[in-house]
Amino acid sequence: ATYWVFSTGDAVKSSPAVDPVCGLIYIGSHDQHLYALDIEGKQCVWKSHCLASAVFSSPCINLEPNHLYVATLGGLVLAINPRTGKHLWKNDIGKPVFSSLQCSDKHVFFGCVDAMFYCLSHWGEKLWQFSTEGPIFSSPCVSTVSKHVMFGSHDGFIYCCSTDGELLWKYKANSRVYATPFVFPNPHTENTELLTAASTDGSLWILDAHSGLLISQCTLEGEIFSSPVVCLNQLVVGCRDNYVYCFDLSCTLKQNGDLESLATTASSVT
Repeated sequence: ATYWVFSTGDAVKSSPAVDPVCGLIYIGSHDQHLYALDIEGKQCVWKSHCLASAVFSSPCINLEPNHLYVATLGGLVLAINPRTGKHLWKNDIGKPVFSSLQCSDKHVFFGCVDAMFYCLSHWGEKLWQFSTEGPIFSSPCVSTVSKHVMFGSHDGFIYCCSTDGELLWKYKANSRVYATPFVFPNPHTENTELLTAASTDGSLWILDAHSGLLISQCTLEGEIFSSPVVCLNQLVVGCRDNYVYCFDLSCTLKQNGDLESLATTASSVT
């Protein structure tokens, strides 16, 4: 049964961010506002106007400093007080941002349609930018071990950069990379990580997150715009062939096998 429905003034295409401290849900809307919702109380705590810019990407909450970040289709990156909705600072990129923001201890990362990948400080200062050969709709992911940041581009590459903006490796996919990569612990080697990413032609990749070397891959029967996720050694991804796929990574990685042959479940999406 539906617990509660909250209506904004336009389409909602961003995913919600959950505040781990107070439990509020933050969501952006094409009505040019960011909302803080109290799900248990079934009420909107505050809404903040995003300066005449629609919000497509997902907001990001950071605990120290306690900032809520959001990017807009008008090219603005905003830092907002998560308790009050008050604007703390803004940075005008000048081009639409579809990529969702991701934070590390000292950095705020995101990609832009101008083919640039940006790194800001938590106080709005641009620290560096990295140029690719295509628009970036893919959102970044940050390694918990190395702190390196990884993302995809419409130029068909998966990139890994240091926190100083140095290119560490790039991997050539078969087509545009729209989905967000996902970093996860290697189940067979301690203190190492793997990266899964998808390209729009239906290819699914597993790479060594440190070197960018290919570990395993498969090709599904439709395009992939869904971002793959890994939980308990299972990789889950949606596909435009109307199926959701789940792969058993513990078996795949141990045998260095083909992901496609080790698919454990597939459920039709209606």
